Amino acid sequence: MKLQSTIRRAADRGNAVWRVGAGGCRAPKNKIIARGTDWQRCGLTAMVTINILDKPIERIRETCEMMGARDKFERALPELETFLEAEIARGETSEARLTYDGLCFLKEAFARK
Repeated sequence: MKLQSTIRRAADRGNAVWRVGAGGCRAPKNKIIARGTDWQRCGLTAMVTINILDKPIERIRETCEMMGARDKFERALPELETFLEAEIARGETSEARLTYDGLCFLKEAFARK
């Protein structure tokens, strides 16, 4: 019950993405979980989108633009995203710390190239 209410709150905020399961049922148009276990019976699952990387990457992008390193940033972006995802996997959730670590990573990446 606790999981259902958590997913329901996420769906109410518009953060849930629906997938159609093997049952072939469709999600409600407003993406709110149906009462009871209808959504489970249809094989629907909710995936909450986590946007913890948005602000750190945007701050790093702005910093690189101020330094005139926009092209270097664009080339290093896939590596940076992979690095930051690894940091999150290790448990880091502070946006300020992710921004700092990302800038340090880019400094090293720019020095290598």
